[in-house]
Amino acid sequence: MSVPNELRFHRVGALCLIVVCFAAVGQGSRQSLSFNADSVSLGADSSAFKNVTITDGRVSIEAGKGRITGDETAEGSWELSDGVRIAIDSAHLSGAAATFRYSEGQFTVGEITGEPVMFETSPGAGVAPIRGTAGTISYDRAQGLLSATGGASFSRGPQEVDCDWTFNLEDGTASGIGEGDEKCVVRIPIRRER
Repeated sequence: MSVPNELRFHRVGALCLIVVCFAAVGQGSRQSLSFNADSVSLGADSSAFKNVTITDGRVSIEAGKGRITGDETAEGSWELSDGVRIAIDSAHLSGAAATFRYSEGQFTVGEITGEPVMFETSPGAGVAPIRGTAGTISYDRAQGLLSATGGASFSRGPQEVDCDWTFNLEDGTASGIGEGDEKCVVRIPIRRER
């Protein structure tokens, strides 16, 4: 049975990526990104993926399309599109596109965009989730924060807050940020007794 050249290329490309990941893991305590895809196109300056899943152990990303530039084992960036879904600790985000930079096997900063970007936490039992939307949500690993801008709002239970906000990945809190004339607007439904 003959295997089409395109299928051979996809198998060889996937095998090369697996070898790159295992080689990086073998370099002492250095971490590496782990990724897999339905198909891959390897180029001189970048590689393109379809239906890609990427993780660094803390951040997991799924996207219909992805392009990596840079050294897969040292530093570079991922451009992602076509239904981007991201999980960072207990936070889950979805949007149209994202760009994430990595260094030494960890995502360091990222930005996800959409119309809007959707955000939700999955807290423990008995705790209401925090939900939010924004035009852009940025990730900063060093600060342990997600920052939302552009028509941003968030809520927990019946309370809704309209303004830019941050979500602290370490303690699970959201904070509204009003600047200048742009103040946070808080809406709490009032129950009227009859």
